[in-house]
Amino acid sequence: MSLVGKRVLVGLTKIDRDGTTVERRQMIARVAECSAEAGIVVRAEEDPADEVRLPYSTESLVPAPVGSFRLHDAEREVVSPDFMTSWVFEEGDDGIWRARSEDARFPGNAAKG
Repeated sequence: MSLVGKRVLVGLTKIDRDGTTVERRQMIARVAECSAEAGIVVRAEEDPADEVRLPYSTESLVPAPVGSFRLHDAEREVVSPDFMTSWVFEEGDDGIWRARSEDARFPGNAAKG
């Protein structure tokens, strides 16, 4: 199954080397590319120039339950995305950012519907 074009509810958290959360956001995006070479590239529906390249881990894409989800930072409601994924990017002491997948079921965002 091709993932290109699928709608994904994405959660992103960036933590600096001191353990401080420097960014936390959610976005509804479409998969633009998906390969071992490119990773999973998603583009925000509201602004296609807002592109995020995630590690190539199709297991991190969890089928979204049918319903609607309220985005925390934009106070928007997203209806029936295809998938959900959540990632934490942590800066190491060497200055290199490393990614790890988290449980994509965003706390406090139970599906309604």
